[in-house]
Amino acid sequence: MKTKILKLFFLLAIFFALSNFARAAISFDSNGRWETTFNCPEWIQNNALSCDSLDLFGSWFTTMENKGSQITASANNPLGVGGGFRHWIGDYIQNAVNISNDNSGPIGPEFPSPQQELWIRWYLRFEEGMAWDDATYTGTKLYPYYHKLLYIYSAGTTQVIPGFVISDNMALTAQATSNYYQVATPSGSGDWNRINGGNTGDGEFHLYEVHIKMDTNQTDGVGEFWIDGALVASNYAVDWSDGDAFAKQGWEYIKIGNNQAWSHNNRAVYEDFDDIVIYNTTPPNLDTNGNPFIGPIGYGDMTPPSVPSNLSVL
Repeated sequence: MKTKILKLFFLLAIFFALSNFARAAISFDSNGRWETTFNCPEWIQNNALSCDSLDLFGSWFTTMENKGSQITASANNPLGVGGGFRHWIGDYIQNAVNISNDNSGPIGPEFPSPQQELWIRWYLRFEEGMAWDDATYTGTKLYPYYHKLLYIYSAGTTQVIPGFVISDNMALTAQATSNYYQVATPSGSGDWNRINGGNTGDGEFHLYEVHIKMDTNQTDGVGEFWIDGALVASNYAVDWSDGDAFAKQGWEYIKIGNNQAWSHNNRAVYEDFDDIVIYNTTPPNLDTNGNPFIGPIGYGDMTPPSVPSNLSVL
């Protein structure tokens, strides 16, 4: 009897392990575009996720207030439709105990095959009043020590991480390479304050976009980073792969909503992601410098009418 019970537990463990890896890949349309406005039923972690082929990549809840990630109308960007993805963040120190990276689980798209080049656009707001700590729990930090907005995983050992970094600036961090900050705004540029108009979250949606192209020889990768439509960082000689042949195949999936240091709010606070668009071919719009990009909602979204062929000059 004991042997049968152990065998049953073993089979169940295999079943749940396999089910965790059974993920649905997104599909790009004929223009190389995929998007989500989170126009889906209300959802919270611990329930089955069924929204535009998105996957749950981590099922943890915050230690502070036990908050789980959500898809909810409350997180909707008013420029768009549907809902939004609400990701929760707890404090770094809780009851004098260090709780590192206290956050709810990330979700994201998995690609049908490794992608050599991607443009990724998303809207994001930080809860109004959201504040940061300097690791002493005095609440004196004027910006996040780091805050990873997305994790873009290659087929190998490297990742690209758009977000705020330790020198009061932003970067497309080339994690697991010999040079993390090949695409970054100037050190000390105060990007958190510039975006939010102060040291705390402004409660407004802002526009983020990245363009990444995998290198072939550690010297010819591309990285571009736009904030609110302005190109703030670029490099056209990036080593994304660190020479890893598997990484050079391209990027396989993205995690939306990740870890950070150090939040100080005496409660869990949210960040809302919405209106995410991904292209694996050159998007149709141009920024003010003539660089191809996706751009904000409404920018170039409508196809201009064709010129009639039966007109003549009088």
